[in-house]
Amino acid sequence: MNENTENLENFEGLAMYPLQPGEVFKTVSGTDNTYAVSNKGRIFNCRRRRFVQPASNTVRIRQDGKWRNVTRQRVIAEAFVPNPDNKPCVLKIDYGKGIEAENLYWGEWRETLGKRNVQQGAPHPFVKKKIIGTSIHDGSEIHYESMKEAEKDGYLVCGVSNCVRGRKKRYKGYIWTEAENG
Repeated sequence: MNENTENLENFEGLAMYPLQPGEVFKTVSGTDNTYAVSNKGRIFNCRRRRFVQPASNTVRIRQDGKWRNVTRQRVIAEAFVPNPDNKPCVLKIDYGKGIEAENLYWGEWRETLGKRNVQQGAPHPFVKKKIIGTSIHDGSEIHYESMKEAEKDGYLVCGVSNCVRGRKKRYKGYIWTEAENG
């Protein structure tokens, strides 16, 4: 308890909020002590003296003089989870649990696919649907059995998926739609 009390003195305004059992705060790197992050997944804005809303998955913070949108789990992992192999992605150990330091690890994004399949069932059915890409230049069509098949030709699943779901109009010169019988 004494360690946590000393820890709170470093962050202005944080001492007036109750701590969760075992909660420790660290400074978010590159923020000049403006933000503090806890191992329990809470992010505190020292300048405004309040916690960042817990419902949001991404957080907008000023880091190294620039505004950045970062995921909560990345901020927590950068402060509490060692990354000796310099892996690029922050992943959850158990998808049923919350975003806490003990439930996060550094890995490759492809690792999530296998872990998700085991913990949440089959891969997302949207990735397996037949798709059609219609060229915006000449109207020609390319057909794929799945978004994963399109990825083999250099079309990322996220880009194709954003078009099929209506988030974007086109990707890499094609308008992507789901095949009628797919």
